[in-house]
Amino acid sequence: MTRRRCSAASSRAWPSRSFSYGYLVPDGERVWLGHAFVATGTAAGEARLTGQHLVDVPGTWSPMLLRAWAEGSAYGEDFARETAQFVGPDWAEPVRTHLLRVGPLRSVCVRIDQEGKPRALLAVAADWLSEEELPPLRLFAAQVSAALEAARTISRLSTHNTALTALSRLAAVAATAAEPRAFFGPGTEEIIGLVHGSAVLILLRTEGSDALELVWHQNTTDEAVRPFRRLPIHGSMSGKVLELGIPMVLQADDFPEAVREHLRKHGRASVAMVPLQASSRMVGTLIITFAEHRLLSAMELETLQAMGSHFAAAIESHRLLQQVRGRAEELARLHAELKHTQRQLVEHERLAALGELSAVVAHEVRNPLGAIFNALATLRRFVEPKGPAPGLVAIVEEEANRLNRMVEDLLDFARPSAPEFHPVPLARLLEEAVRTATSGQSRVRVEWALRPDVPPVPVDERMIRQAFLNLALNAVQAMPQGGTLRVAAYRCTEQPGAVVEVTDTGSGIPPELRGRLFTPFFTTKATGTGLGLAIVQRTLAAHGGHVHIDSPPGGGTTFRLTLPLGPEVETQTG
Repeated sequence: MTRRRCSAASSRAWPSRSFSYGYLVPDGERVWLGHAFVATGTAAGEARLTGQHLVDVPGTWSPMLLRAWAEGSAYGEDFARETAQFVGPDWAEPVRTHLLRVGPLRSVCVRIDQEGKPRALLAVAADWLSEEELPPLRLFAAQVSAALEAARTISRLSTHNTALTALSRLAAVAATAAEPRAFFGPGTEEIIGLVHGSAVLILLRTEGSDALELVWHQNTTDEAVRPFRRLPIHGSMSGKVLELGIPMVLQADDFPEAVREHLRKHGRASVAMVPLQASSRMVGTLIITFAEHRLLSAMELETLQAMGSHFAAAIESHRLLQQVRGRAEELARLHAELKHTQRQLVEHERLAALGELSAVVAHEVRNPLGAIFNALATLRRFVEPKGPAPGLVAIVEEEANRLNRMVEDLLDFARPSAPEFHPVPLARLLEEAVRTATSGQSRVRVEWALRPDVPPVPVDERMIRQAFLNLALNAVQAMPQGGTLRVAAYRCTEQPGAVVEVTDTGSGIPPELRGRLFTPFFTTKATGTGLGLAIVQRTLAAHGGHVHIDSPPGGGTTFRLTLPLGPEVETQTG
């Protein structure tokens, strides 16, 4: 209920006599003195007390006020005693002493009704009053009630139109806001303008906990909202509003002592709390604070509740949208994982088929190769040193050796053995592989960049030596006219382990071929099997490492191998 302040009832109603009056609004067990006029004769020589005052202070029910509220009017012989009871024990004696200096004062109190219900009281005090003044004052109260009723109707229509306009603007902002925070600012400004509040706070329920978190505040400071940053749902006023599902208007005195003192310190007299409800879900609380004592009308509360519904709908829509987005992202991730798994399955089946085929081919080719090598050994005893025969025998032997290497590659690819890990110095394996790859390659110069702090790495010595040899051979073959083979090894900075780099100065690898280099049987060489790099990649995967290719446009290629360092080796090497 909004307290209405009556316009000054002028002493012109009784031109030759002066009187004092007060306009009072009951509020439960309290009675608020909203407006007062102190006549000169009642001021007892205190000029500062004379005139009109907007006092806005609470008091208690006196006998005359109770009778007037119940019966419509009441007459009192002892105004000093009535006033002393109204102001309470702290001020009773000073007020009574002051009024006794004035002399005997009598009073009349009449009730002002609105919509057929008691709304306020008008008390008049003077030394000349008697019970005969009750009828004209009751008539005056009826006129005031009619005037207030008309003003209330006009105000209600105006408030209704203002509320509808504010709700329309609020709905438009809520519909276009990308997220709730984009809506909070304009929305809270609408609320402040509509009910003339001092500040607005928004508290939302925390998922998975029994608490409300402050997510927005308008027209206030961080210090002023400190007690409201996190509130339990059970045991707090905001939680009670959520449990009841209805707005509440509280005064500072209604809060616990600590909160009450904090509100008073920051100039807050009244607090309105509105539940934010979307369908059957309570999402939070909207709090509006007022610098002065306020009793909101039913229409104002209904409007605030409607505004709270817009806030709740925007918050809930954003929450549901986030859930949908999260599920969509999860589905996309699962779909990508499924496609990756399908590709791996297809690749595994393809490699398994290739492995079986390679094993069959290698077995079938190895037997004829054995016969060819035996025949070559016999032919060499009968071939004359002079003539074309020795050259032809050498060609056959070279091609047979190439076929034999292909068979060995096929067998390595078809039946990979499980690695047996032992800490091995990488420098020794690299030197053995490079020495074999560069044998007879006088135009290839080797540069070494082996750091002394590279620890022994737990590897399968045979498999890693073959991988190093395949890379070194690949580098030498990339430089048919000669060049520089650079071999480097150093500690890995991203994780415990070692990094090996094999770099050539050849023409490089075209970008369109890089994605196929590790595909089994893919080769750009006329005499290659296409299994060397595939074996390198599988060997690194078996050791928990990986291989990376760097081939800049200017030429040259670097194969970078990362080998993890096992925990037992890491402990030994510090």
